[in-house]
Amino acid sequence: MKVLIIGYGSMGRRHAANAAASGHDVAVYDPALSAVPAADDVKGFRCRTEQDAWDWGPSAIVVASPASTHVRWLWEASSRADAVFVEKPLGLSIADLSRDGVSFAEAYAMAGHQVRIQVGCNWRFHPLVCEFRRRLTEAHGMARQAIFWIQADDRTWPGQGYADTLLEMGAHEIDLALWFFGPATLASAERLRDGTAWRIALRHAAGSTSTVVLDGRAAKPSRGLRVQWDGWDGGYDVPAADPRTPEALAVSYARELRYFLDTAAGLVPPDYEGSPRPATLADGMAVLRIIDEVRRMAC
Repeated sequence: MKVLIIGYGSMGRRHAANAAASGHDVAVYDPALSAVPAADDVKGFRCRTEQDAWDWGPSAIVVASPASTHVRWLWEASSRADAVFVEKPLGLSIADLSRDGVSFAEAYAMAGHQVRIQVGCNWRFHPLVCEFRRRLTEAHGMARQAIFWIQADDRTWPGQGYADTLLEMGAHEIDLALWFFGPATLASAERLRDGTAWRIALRHAAGSTSTVVLDGRAAKPSRGLRVQWDGWDGGYDVPAADPRTPEALAVSYARELRYFLDTAAGLVPPDYEGSPRPATLADGMAVLRIIDEVRRMAC
């Protein structure tokens, strides 16, 4: 299958390598580069212009460009291929998804598109996260409360074109909260340290509450979850010093893209432990709605 990667930064290179490793034909287009540098593990076609990319005739498109351009490529890619994978965040806001007063979701529905859209939330495929979610769903009783957290100095992240701390870090943790405990409304939001740290409380429709804690200037990176429910406390912790972390993180990226490419090709994706479900267009929009509300409440 022909897979086009738009954007060849940190994430684009990773997705190109994973697509090539899965046996697909890979092409890369990055408008920010006059010539896409060769990668040892990707022997794909390099598109010099946007028209070259479309003329190549991709069946699946992966959008891994800077966050501010995700929506632009989402609109274009959804009219060019049968399946589109767009990295998180889906956009900068819900309003960002609109064009000429029409939201992407409305245009998508009105056109009757059968295009498969998946939003990049690789932590849904992380082995530690999947294993804990399996244990949680098998447990008896309703979860009472949960705390999701991420600590990192986002100024040291590889690549360019990131959004702010709330979007880059919050998109993952809020998505996990909704995936674990279902739909939610914003209960409270606190903006700390000029927007490089946040504390967000969610009230889930099923009765649970969750708190998302973000710290974009932490000297010691880590992320995790603590959950309490009747008779049991548990969670997971993924410190940067854990030697399993880089390998498990690489596994999460590979599994997520494999799931997307297999379904795009009409294949049944592997039954990974914990049965992770990829983030959909609706999931990406649910996260953006909460982030929009956080900004209104706390700023």
